[in-house]
Amino acid sequence: MNSNKQAAENVFDEHDVPSLDKDADSGLSMRDSALIPRAGLPVIRGPIPPSGDYGEKRALFRYEPLRRHVPTAASPDPVQLRDQLEEEFPWMGKAIDGIYRQLLSHSLSPAQVFAIQPMLLVGPPGCGKSRLARRIAELGRLPHTLIAAGGSRDNMALTGSARGWRSARPGKLIELMLMAECRNPLVIVDELDKTSTSAHNGSILDSMHLLLEPETARRWHDEYLMAPCDMTQINWIATANCTDKLPESLLNRFQVIEVPEVPPEQRPLILRAALAELTSELGLPPHFHSMISDAQWLQLQEMAALIGPRDVRRLLQGFIGVVVQELRDRPH
Repeated sequence: MNSNKQAAENVFDEHDVPSLDKDADSGLSMRDSALIPRAGLPVIRGPIPPSGDYGEKRALFRYEPLRRHVPTAASPDPVQLRDQLEEEFPWMGKAIDGIYRQLLSHSLSPAQVFAIQPMLLVGPPGCGKSRLARRIAELGRLPHTLIAAGGSRDNMALTGSARGWRSARPGKLIELMLMAECRNPLVIVDELDKTSTSAHNGSILDSMHLLLEPETARRWHDEYLMAPCDMTQINWIATANCTDKLPESLLNRFQVIEVPEVPPEQRPLILRAALAELTSELGLPPHFHSMISDAQWLQLQEMAALIGPRDVRRLLQGFIGVVVQELRDRPH
């Protein structure tokens, strides 16, 4: 399957590629996840119908490896994962305990694969729901991707797009499993409560109903591949600010966990984590935080307390610029 990786990377633009970034803590690529080669089954459960178009025929050939046995990601040490998450998210004890207990029970299984029940984290903006989901994947060395449901008017990210169009391709789930060579990745569905209820090009909520039901997930139909796909081993974590607009039938498929607001004394943890992520994105040195003076850090906390959670990133971008400028202006 390794020969297929290069082909996958050449066909898709960088912004379309699911998250396979290196884990900042372990230094391991998501492709270096702890896989269990023998604990795997085919994802595509049957032949892929051919296409009469030469270019499409070549593109379809890329997905043949998913018709063979696809490895599964191993479960991390539940205690180590819990301890690290509690250190980073001390206000999320209920959610962390739910993950810990599930992984602990699976640790008794001979296969010891990473498997959790679909989880819906419900809480106010800025309380760290999406970041917690991402850190579970990073610390667990689990391939993952994020689907932004907020405002989305169609569900082609899940179902794929029909053949015949120039932009036709499978859904994001199939792409992730192909590129990561893993059949049990983590899919993070962000802002599920804000998805459009329009049925134009299909509804994300309707697709989620099917993907979270084992019987229908086992025969999931990808529009592009036109073949049944087994999605039963995908791990799901969704986030929402509230559940008022979500159908009861969908909520029943989730383990719904309420996430509280971040206590004032723990807000610096969120701020430091967001600052570390942004400095990493900008390519600044890992020790950049040590260049920030106590006075600058105190000022940043005071300013962050006056704005909404969604404005923090913009604040940090300006703050980093000020710190860098002051460092440049210092006499050597």
